[in-house]
Amino acid sequence: MGLRNPYFGFRKDRKQTEHLWERFNSGMVASEDLGEPYQQMLVKDWERCNALGIDVHMSRGKLVGEAEFEQVLLENQDLLEKANPIIERVSNCLLDVPGVLILADHRGIIVDVVGEDKVKQKAAESSGIMKRTQWLEEVAGTNGLGSAIHKRAPVHVYASEHFCEGWHTWTCAATPIVGPQDDLVGVIDFTTLQSDYRDQAVGLTYSLANSIQAALRLDYELERSRLNLEFIELAARYPADDLVLLDRGGRVVRATREDLAHHVACGTLPHSATPIPLFMPGSTKPIGTAYLVPRAGSVTSIPSGDDAVLCMGGFLTRDSETKKFLRFVSKVAPSDVNVLVVGETGTGKELIARYVHEQSSRASGPYVAVNCGALSRELFASSFFGYIGGAFTGADPKGRKGYFEAADGGTLFLDEIGELPLEIQAALLRVLEDGTFQRVGADGQKRTKCRVIAATNRDLSSEIESGSFRKDLYFRLNVIRHFIPPLRERRDDIELLVNYFLAEMSDKHGLERPELTPGAWAALKAFDWPGNVRQLRNAIEAMVLCADGAVDRSDLPPDILGEQGTVTIEAEAEPSAADDGMALKDYERRVIVSALRKYRKVNRVARELGVSRSTLYRKFEQLGIDHQRFL
Repeated sequence: MGLRNPYFGFRKDRKQTEHLWERFNSGMVASEDLGEPYQQMLVKDWERCNALGIDVHMSRGKLVGEAEFEQVLLENQDLLEKANPIIERVSNCLLDVPGVLILADHRGIIVDVVGEDKVKQKAAESSGIMKRTQWLEEVAGTNGLGSAIHKRAPVHVYASEHFCEGWHTWTCAATPIVGPQDDLVGVIDFTTLQSDYRDQAVGLTYSLANSIQAALRLDYELERSRLNLEFIELAARYPADDLVLLDRGGRVVRATREDLAHHVACGTLPHSATPIPLFMPGSTKPIGTAYLVPRAGSVTSIPSGDDAVLCMGGFLTRDSETKKFLRFVSKVAPSDVNVLVVGETGTGKELIARYVHEQSSRASGPYVAVNCGALSRELFASSFFGYIGGAFTGADPKGRKGYFEAADGGTLFLDEIGELPLEIQAALLRVLEDGTFQRVGADGQKRTKCRVIAATNRDLSSEIESGSFRKDLYFRLNVIRHFIPPLRERRDDIELLVNYFLAEMSDKHGLERPELTPGAWAALKAFDWPGNVRQLRNAIEAMVLCADGAVDRSDLPPDILGEQGTVTIEAEAEPSAADDGMALKDYERRVIVSALRKYRKVNRVARELGVSRSTLYRKFEQLGIDHQRFL
């Protein structure tokens, strides 16, 4: 069995290795002349360095340009954020140890050096071992940082094991840092003078690398969990569009269609796609981007000959009053005035906003959707107006655009506008008046030209009377006001939407469209739908997943059956709380079992149901589901 790594697990003999190095550089030995595996692989590595054109007499690390290094720091913010606290804690325990801890990125560029001051100074002055220098084997020959990256394994390069003579005074132990996607993100190294060689140094770097990897993994899992929640929320909010979600590395996380995910993964993003930047709650840290793609033929389930149905931007209705409202929206959409959309949660306010954008002269510009209720009070200013580098602790060194800059030339949709604090309302009013705003920490003004569409489920007149919403801002936004009636006031739309969602969800999950019994139809039509169209869509999706033949009233979600006062069908005894609990558990069990039968994998079931694997396993236990039978 060949030896993969000659730098780790061997007793070091400085004089013997130095003699071998001298013979190699005198042309007296080649790898094929050696039988001892350790020496043979050392010489093979030196031969590779020769072939790369490395100067054997090199004595100082190669500096990268200042601008390039700034970019390196920017690209490695996550690595630095997770590694620095760990390195600092360990370095406090190494105060009397003559060595330095070095952190480098995946290209071997040193981004941090901490440790004993005398060794740190000597390393920088005599060998250029300092921040901004690069140590890939292709640049500096065999060395701790470069060889750990090349071999993707721990190494301990001692004295004359280094190819370049200038590094012979040092001994370097290093371990690569592997990211959550199994990608090499950096390397941690402990360097000291060759006279202070310590076997334990590799164990130190190995332990540090594992700690950093664990911190990166935790951050990654938190981000992925948040991205999955964002996907579920966006898919419910934009039922007429396809959706693809990318993490901040540009990798596809989820998509509504596999072919769309494949095209995006290959670098082909549809021109009609609208980006929605995603952030961790309560911070300005970006975690990814969602792209909304208008779905071709998204209303094919509606009979083309049905003149009573009006479809506008994914909003469907046959209610006469709602159709008047939609025709009015269609008339004002091409103008450039601000619009206020009022309606209860789940009525489709954002569908109207997107339609207005797509029918306006700004359709080719960006469409930026902001949920004002999801932003923490401390981040309103930096999120809306952006900030300059160094404006506050944790700020991006290069600064960042706010929503108004991102929407320049397009449309800014402000959902839940009533959630804005008064100080932000005042700043928003200034932008609406003259288009100017100021980044956080900046002295000068910036200008934007975007159309603002605001939406709310609150009574803003009452908010004005209570002093929580500015009257002047209300009149600025309320140039054109659209009110979307709740679903309970347009009961003619329930059958239309049920049929539409049955077709959509059956197609989405690759299942046969279920039929509904008269009892099920009666319950759906009589229910008040407090969550409006969004609640109806979610209920139909659950029904499609659980259906085993025709869907009867008893197969409907428990929250619908629980509203006995609004379901005008055959009278039944008032259910007890215990009955409600049993009904809910039975319904949960049917949803999970149906998903297991379809997808056959726990990971996929958890993803489709929008829960974590640990939550799903708890449900298996609570509901008595033997998931192994379905795998």
